[in-house]
Amino acid sequence: MTGPAPGSLASTARPPEPTTYAKCGVTLLFIVASLFLLVVLPVVVRGAPLRDDFDVCLSPRWTSGAERMLAELWPEWGAVRLLGRFIEQSIIGDLCGAVPFGAIIAIPLLTTFAVAFVLRGLLYDLEIPKPWPEIGTALWFLQPLGTEASLWPVALHIPLGLLLALVALRLYRHGRVAPAAVSSLAACWNLEQVLFALPLAVWVVTPERHRRRAIVVSSVVFLVLLTIFMRWPGGSTRTAVPLTDRILAIVTDPLWYVQYPAIGTGAVSIPLAVRWAFPWSVLALAVGSLLGVRYAPVLFPGQSSGGRQSGAFLRPALAFASLAVLVSLPMMLTLPHEHGPRVFTPVWLLLASFTAVGGSRIAWRRVRLAGGLAGLFAAGALLSLAFSVWVRLETADFTESASRWIGARVREGDRVVICDVPRTAVSPAPNGPFALHDFHEIWSAEGAIQYYSGRRVHVDRAGVYWDPNCANLLPADLVVNFEDLRRRWLSER
Repeated sequence: MTGPAPGSLASTARPPEPTTYAKCGVTLLFIVASLFLLVVLPVVVRGAPLRDDFDVCLSPRWTSGAERMLAELWPEWGAVRLLGRFIEQSIIGDLCGAVPFGAIIAIPLLTTFAVAFVLRGLLYDLEIPKPWPEIGTALWFLQPLGTEASLWPVALHIPLGLLLALVALRLYRHGRVAPAAVSSLAACWNLEQVLFALPLAVWVVTPERHRRRAIVVSSVVFLVLLTIFMRWPGGSTRTAVPLTDRILAIVTDPLWYVQYPAIGTGAVSIPLAVRWAFPWSVLALAVGSLLGVRYAPVLFPGQSSGGRQSGAFLRPALAFASLAVLVSLPMMLTLPHEHGPRVFTPVWLLLASFTAVGGSRIAWRRVRLAGGLAGLFAAGALLSLAFSVWVRLETADFTESASRWIGARVREGDRVVICDVPRTAVSPAPNGPFALHDFHEIWSAEGAIQYYSGRRVHVDRAGVYWDPNCANLLPADLVVNFEDLRRRWLSER
């Protein structure tokens, strides 16, 4: 009988695990998942569309059936992420107006929970000692700005693509290559960030007896899809890019290599959230740290390093680093480089998995210190999530108020100019499109006004990212300053 393959993350024979540690791990996961749900649920209850959602809800391009939808998607995006975009547009276009919009927001949220369920199962498949599968899964919920991928219907392709990729990995691991190929195909066609990383991930998690077939099948899926994407890239400036320009993009904007992980890991948003919730944030951080110190020894024992192979931690670290680069490669090859929180979500999933795998292989000697730091981060991440939710709720209220006010003062087809438009409706605000207001783009402003007031108008704006001189946009049927809209909104509360 052969042992685990050199590249495999599966553990060797492990000793019996105390039931206490397993129960504590499940309790930790339940608490973190419940806190995450409690923090983000107000966005579902409020049920407001955001930016692209308005266009998909209202435009005949997306509400006139599947044939019209595909005819709109294909010229711009080609084959790239075609399945994911079609699923998103179909769900929003078919359900918008038929059900409360909060029910549509709940779909990516439920998919996020499904990712957690399958991730925990994969970690158990890899024979990671308890309670580390629960710890890694809990960390999945603690992405500091995970709201963008889990609460935005037009970002459904991210948790859905990750879910399908995890399902494919579990199927490959159990030797079921046919359904695994279908799942991996769907995953890559939902989320192109999966494409380059999936063959390596299959090699890492698949035992030796199934590895050769799994590698062959996953590599064929990769090559076929890569060929299709390159043959039919569409006309978008993000997809129809010459190969030389993509290679040059890797060394363009080196600051992105700092911004991308800083935004995604909460290095920017957590301090903002602490300032936003001060002084209660200090109490939250203190409680989180103290709980970590108190319960870390109960959650898992100090582990002995005896009997461990040299490099037991190095192998998963190298696998994580390689997969993180491959997952980020589509972002690296495209200009402008995206650094929003949702494009970091696949890396965060890798980070959560690596924490479970790597953490189980460390000889923990200062368990209380590690627990205190973990509790401190968990509290900071929950503060960041709450901060993002607050900004989203405030922005949704502002958008509705301003849209109704404008709609009541114009006629069908009038031209509206909005002056001095800032980046966000409230300040401070975290990075990423999830924090932007709907008057940031012309099409989303027009969609918001139509959605809330029923008026179809033409909108133009001047402000921080555009020509700041409103006089260049005149004449117009209605000219209004963004700050005046904000003051009216605040006075209504």
